[in-house]
Amino acid sequence: MRKEFREYIEAEIPLIKKYPSALRPLMLRKIRLQKPAADAVYMFRYCLMFTHGSNILKKLLARRYMQLLVRRYGIFFDFRKGSSFGKGLKFPHPASIIIGSGVCAGDNCVIYQNVTIGGARAGDAANDNYPEIGNGCTLFAGCKVLGDIEVADGTTVGANAVLLRSTEKDSTYAGVPAERIK
Repeated sequence: MRKEFREYIEAEIPLIKKYPSALRPLMLRKIRLQKPAADAVYMFRYCLMFTHGSNILKKLLARRYMQLLVRRYGIFFDFRKGSSFGKGLKFPHPASIIIGSGVCAGDNCVIYQNVTIGGARAGDAANDNYPEIGNGCTLFAGCKVLGDIEVADGTTVGANAVLLRSTEKDSTYAGVPAERIK
């Protein structure tokens, strides 16, 4: 589990390649102060790793990291139903991001501030109606990706767009509701 965690972090945080000891506590403080985007991804990965553990101590650590994410950056997510996020996840401006419990995202996704990814209506958690985000997708500031939809590889969702339907590969969507513009 720790080896997999390290692979994800190395793919996401360029500081680790520059400072090989970045997984040590003293380096974590330096990363947190100088690179909040890297700190948010680091804590996000820790939550994911500890949530899927069977040990009660790991569950408590996951809860603690979730609380820190909410307090520092306003990032809220729920991993109870098997969410997964590929390598290369980026939060360029980690603020007020909400991710539902069944969301799956591929590699190299970029999620900006104030993005909501989740169910479209009450009761979606029981039916597991959450979006699946493909590889290389970019979700710009304030967009909403809602419902049981598939965001295809290479899709860009514009700022403040509300995406309620599945997308096509390598396309751009904008507006309310989101329509293909490119």
